[in-house]
Amino acid sequence: STACLPLDPAATAHTVPASAPRGADSGDVLANAECAALRRTLDACRWNISATAVRLHLSRRTVYRKMYRHGIARHDLDGTPGE
Repeated sequence: STACLPLDPAATAHTVPASAPRGADSGDVLANAECAALRRTLDACRWNISATAVRLHLSRRTVYRKMYRHGIARHDLDGTPGE
């Protein structure tokens, strides 16, 4: 089974302050939120891409594409980039 760890509700509940930038910078806010959500889900699923894709309702290809877009790479346990 490719079960994921449960997500911590406190870690996923984010609010945007009223002083948050609007307009052109909102893309950065959305990209940062997407990147953070992807990292949290990858960690919760122990970097199992298939399980991450299921949890996020995305295809595996889309998960890989978003990882590439955000510069997310799997690291080995010793902290060095994976192959």
